[in-house]
Amino acid sequence: MIATQGGFSLEKIRTLNNESGQSAIEFILTFAVGLGIVFLVSIQGLNVTKGYFAQYVNFMVSRTYLVDDRGVNVEQTMLRQAEQRALQVGERYDLRAVGIDAQINIISPTDGRGLYAGSVIEFSEPISALPIIGGSSEVNLYGESFLGREPFRITCYQQTCLAMTGSGAICQNSGDNLDMVVYDNGC
Repeated sequence: MIATQGGFSLEKIRTLNNESGQSAIEFILTFAVGLGIVFLVSIQGLNVTKGYFAQYVNFMVSRTYLVDDRGVNVEQTMLRQAEQRALQVGERYDLRAVGIDAQINIISPTDGRGLYAGSVIEFSEPISALPIIGGSSEVNLYGESFLGREPFRITCYQQTCLAMTGSGAICQNSGDNLDMVVYDNGC
């Protein structure tokens, strides 16, 4: 005979109180959540590292652009040569090897940005590697490295010569006829 209490049989209540397998299910659920958190933190750490690497490459390109001076007499030619040299430095760092497809642009002092010149890097990264959590959207990342560019040596020569002679024409057309040493420690 099965005793009932409030409409439920006691055998059914004993069956529901059986806890075999509960530990395994709790372990599976908590392990999955914990593993998911570890993956998310690892992926975000890799994204931050890639961002730092991209910013370092951008800085090296900018620095190369700002210090390159080959002593050519035409400023626009020097700026073009400095830009080519800077982009060569940027190609030495293989950003694609770490999954960054970046575009690096050089901003010259003649671009109307005032005293500062340098480089800009642009690339996109997914917000999350797991589409369930962060979606499949991408975030556009933008880094810039602007520094003050030193005047070219020819510019320093012309400015110092102008200050010494009072006439820019003498400095432009002097050739070997100008009997003075034009030197200013740093222009």
